[in-house]
Amino acid sequence: MKRKIADERLRLTDAAAVQYLTWALEEIHKLGQPKAAVHVRIALAELQENCT
Repeated sequence: MKRKIADERLRLTDAAAVQYLTWALEEIHKLGQPKAAVHVRIALAELQENCT
C-alpha cells in the first residue's frame, strides 16, 4: 500500500524505521534466527518501496 501523504516528517519517520529495521536485522542474524530475518526483510522491503 503506497502512502499518499507527501509530508516531510513522514518521510523522516519512514527513513528512521528503515534504519531501525536494518539494525534489527543485523542483530537477528547474530542470534541465528533465519525465520525472523525473513519477516524483517519483508517489512524492510515494503517500507523502502514506500519511501521512494
